[in-house]
Amino acid sequence: MRMFALAMYRGLHACSRITLWLLGAWWFGLSGATHAESAGIQVLDHAEFRSSDTEPWTPVTLPDTWALRGKPSGGSGEYRLTLRLDAVPDIPWALELDRLSPAHQIYLNGTLIDMHPPEERMVPAPGLIRLPPQLLRAGDNQLQLKLQYSHRGGLSSLQAGPTYLMERAYAHAMWWEHELVQHLNLAAAVLAALLLTVAWRQPHEHAIGLFGALGFISSVRNYVFYGDLLGWPIDWMEKFVFAAMIWMGALLLAYAHCLRFKCLLPRPRLFWGLLCAIPVLVTCLPASWLPTTRIIAYAVLAVVNLRSIQLVVAAARSARDFTHWALCACLLTIFFAALHDFAFQLLGWLPITHSPALTRVLPLVLCGYSGLLLLRLFDAMAQVDQLNRSLETRVALRTRDLDAANAAKTRFIATASHDLRQPLVSVSLLLGLLSQEMAKTASSAAVQDLFARLGRAVSAMEDLLKHLLDFSRLDGADRKPPKPSPVRLQDIFEAVLAHESSHAQLKGLDLRMRPTPHSVLSDAVLLEQILRNLVNNAIRYTERGGVLVAVRTRPSSGQVRLCVWDTGSGIAADAREAIFEPFVQLHNPSRIASEGLGLGLTIVRHATLQLGHALELASQPGRGSCFRITLALTNASGPRTAHQMPAADAAILRGRTVWLIEDNDTVRETLALQLIRWQARLKAFACAADLQAHMLATQDWPDLVVSDALLPDGNGLELIMELRASAPMPIAALLVTGNTSPDQLARQEQSGIAVLHKPFGSEELLQALSLELRSLR
Repeated sequence: MRMFALAMYRGLHACSRITLWLLGAWWFGLSGATHAESAGIQVLDHAEFRSSDTEPWTPVTLPDTWALRGKPSGGSGEYRLTLRLDAVPDIPWALELDRLSPAHQIYLNGTLIDMHPPEERMVPAPGLIRLPPQLLRAGDNQLQLKLQYSHRGGLSSLQAGPTYLMERAYAHAMWWEHELVQHLNLAAAVLAALLLTVAWRQPHEHAIGLFGALGFISSVRNYVFYGDLLGWPIDWMEKFVFAAMIWMGALLLAYAHCLRFKCLLPRPRLFWGLLCAIPVLVTCLPASWLPTTRIIAYAVLAVVNLRSIQLVVAAARSARDFTHWALCACLLTIFFAALHDFAFQLLGWLPITHSPALTRVLPLVLCGYSGLLLLRLFDAMAQVDQLNRSLETRVALRTRDLDAANAAKTRFIATASHDLRQPLVSVSLLLGLLSQEMAKTASSAAVQDLFARLGRAVSAMEDLLKHLLDFSRLDGADRKPPKPSPVRLQDIFEAVLAHESSHAQLKGLDLRMRPTPHSVLSDAVLLEQILRNLVNNAIRYTERGGVLVAVRTRPSSGQVRLCVWDTGSGIAADAREAIFEPFVQLHNPSRIASEGLGLGLTIVRHATLQLGHALELASQPGRGSCFRITLALTNASGPRTAHQMPAADAAILRGRTVWLIEDNDTVRETLALQLIRWQARLKAFACAADLQAHMLATQDWPDLVVSDALLPDGNGLELIMELRASAPMPIAALLVTGNTSPDQLARQEQSGIAVLHKPFGSEELLQALSLELRSLR
């Protein structure tokens, strides 16, 4: 938009320079003519006139206009003048006339010196007649001019003098009468084209478009009026000029209406249809009807123009700005110029030496007002540009505020989930201990039922917090983009099967994962999370049948499709976008916690977007669904991971020295009870300072360290790394955390230390501890 505004500004600047150059040339030409007058040129302003050979000669004063003397404006006439010379000139002489009919015969001392036959359009124009030196004589020389006119009959005064001076005067007259007018109208047409370009680029600018069309048509009309550019016959050119005048009046009315009421004329299609019909009607008009029709049409146009001026004055009174009042002045100037031309050309009420005013006034007025419009447009663009910069600044500030709010939200979720995980991990461990005690003693069915309900409630709460952890990993403001690497799909299948097979067995479903040798470019952790959520979602909404996970190869494109089919209830077409929104569950409107929380598919979409994997869904209600993920194949093989974990055995902890660092009293006591139950030799500490004091006092080392990530006087991850660095033998370590901060999660994953996220139960804790202790063997 800035380049477009700059181009229009340069165009306006060029037009203004052309206009100033034309006015300067006219001024210097006028001064040249004045200088020529002072050089002793003879001016012949007295003559005798007769309409025919039978009439007597009548004295007249030049310039002579036939209509002003009550004679017909067209026809034939003859003038007789006397050129008095003191001596025969020794250089060539010539006559220069401001107004001379193209059809004429000129005699000098009875000898024909210039003749032009009648033409179709015989209106007066500047003329230059060279006088043969051999025909001039000292004393009186008689000039006789026989003229024919179609209209505007008459004769201007004559100037006689040296040929080089008369040529200069004639060139000035031609410049003023023709070339200047054409150049002015050409400049106005260029400016009007700029306005039309603005209207084309800004369709809502109806007023500018109408004014541009008005200026362009009027400029073309005036340009054609002074030149046979199209090679048309004279009657066709006059019809074109007539049709253009009607178009100008109609467009002026439409522009004034748009300026006043901020809208186009009622029924715009009818308006444009009538405008298109005008050239056809004028073309079909007989040539003999044209003069009368033109007088009537111009009278109607005068009334239309008065209505347009009235609308513009009303708009100016409402707007009260300089541009509208300038337009009023321009329209009044055009109106009076049109009245002048009507009285001069059609009625013959003005002297022959007058020139059409409209052809000169229109381009000047259009250039001036178009310049004002463009300057206002440039000012508006500058204001828009300033507003855009202000808006960009506000958007940047708002984006910064949103980023800060998003970071605060992430910290809040992390802190809230951490605070919730602390008591929940105690509840989970206490449930494990209670389950072990209940296994030793017989309990009633009612107690067993209450225990089962309590377990389901705790499991639902754990599920919610785990999903919040996953969501924080993906949606955090400080998250780092994943780095794709080769991943074995079969390893992902085995890991998901190990976690979800029990869920499928409880519902009596067949969970099948078709083996595959392919490796793909992805993130192993996120891809496992995606597939686990898809499989879990499929099992949750499938009541009979099963779930199939398989890979479809597309070797030609270097891609594979990871597909998860189920035989569940399916998804309606109008709900296929809604299921990816947070907390949306189509089949759980009552929000039963055991039926999930509606975050699984949201996590799937976020993860696939981060990885750049295409996610597709195909479903038929009542028959099942299929989720497809497009992955890029790779020839490299990712590291093989042992996802099938061996069964945990509490005996591995018997007699082992375990240090527990946990600042929360309830969690520390609960973990201590569980570890003691597994017959571990336990030392529990509330902070890092207590641990360091114990090391200074005893100088012993543990077999296993279990530490919380956030300690009141330090960081659990750094504490474990320092212990491993200073210990004389390998130490197994487990970091337990309820913090979901993305930067902390990323740092923990990069450390290589095993991490167990709160909340967790006794079985998960035993599994993690067993895996770490086996790694020391």
